[in-house]
Amino acid sequence: SYQGNKNNLLLNAGRQFVAEGVATERVDGVHLRGDLAGGFGAAAFVGAPVVVEPDFKGGNVVYGGRVTHSVPQYYTIGLSALRTDYNSSRIREESGIDLWFHPVKQVDVVGRSTYNSITSGWLEHAYMASFSPLQNLRFTADLSGISYKDYFYQMTTKAFSLTRGLLDPNEKVFALGGGVDYTPVENVNLSADYKNYKYDIAGPAGYYGGKATFTLPESFMAGLAVHRMDGENAKLRYMEYRLFASKKLGKVDLTADLFDVDYDSPINGIKQTYSASVAAAYAITDRIKLSADVDYSRNPDFNGVLSGMLRFTYAFDKQFGTEGRAKSEKK
Repeated sequence: SYQGNKNNLLLNAGRQFVAEGVATERVDGVHLRGDLAGGFGAAAFVGAPVVVEPDFKGGNVVYGGRVTHSVPQYYTIGLSALRTDYNSSRIREESGIDLWFHPVKQVDVVGRSTYNSITSGWLEHAYMASFSPLQNLRFTADLSGISYKDYFYQMTTKAFSLTRGLLDPNEKVFALGGGVDYTPVENVNLSADYKNYKYDIAGPAGYYGGKATFTLPESFMAGLAVHRMDGENAKLRYMEYRLFASKKLGKVDLTADLFDVDYDSPINGIKQTYSASVAAAYAITDRIKLSADVDYSRNPDFNGVLSGMLRFTYAFDKQFGTEGRAKSEKK
């Protein structure tokens, strides 16, 4: 990773998650981003899509980019696109628009619309608005729509393949919801939310609940969330629980996250599903860090999935020329 001292120049090489507007993908490749004159910016990337299952067709090469225009205190609007080729034929081609709008201090609007050029359909619309009348109070509203045959047309894992029976390609969903966040006292945040889902095939469902978080800046954080999904379909009737915490102990950072779902009726013989993750990072020096994480999950479609990562990071500064200091990081 290389970061320049001008125009927000950033160059990343290696395995990475690229998110440029509606062009999102995990790639083994190169990603370049920077600001241009007149409020414009541009980004481009190219590489091989990361496929977690070797016998699954994920493509030979993926490439794309984004062009933006910004007035920093008021808006950013972007046009982006992505294409994946397999043996010189396109298997994924998406494009769309994304925006951030800040008309007054208390209001923010963000959203995106994505089009699938192969299926000739809109795969997703997702927009959210927030209003903060007070420093410790925020209201949100959001709406989204997804077409499964367009959204899941090309995946890099069999879990989301439309040909294996786990997802119905004819399904469409529209969701409309809102929430409120309130900080009654310092370090404590409370939130409540509700979202109404309208599935064409699975039927309607309501999702509602709340979350409480306690935070000591740069030292400790813990939270609990409880939600209920109440729908007509058996897969849309469950209780959802999440417990998470992080702690800093000198040079050590620890994180744990537990997510549990209890279905009203068994799905594929499974009534309770869960995922658990733990992570630890140790700062050997100010520039050298060693970190590791482990994740385990179990759900009605998979008996168990275990994954982990070990990472060594070395950061350094290097001065080029006499105009200023450029910062570079290697991982």
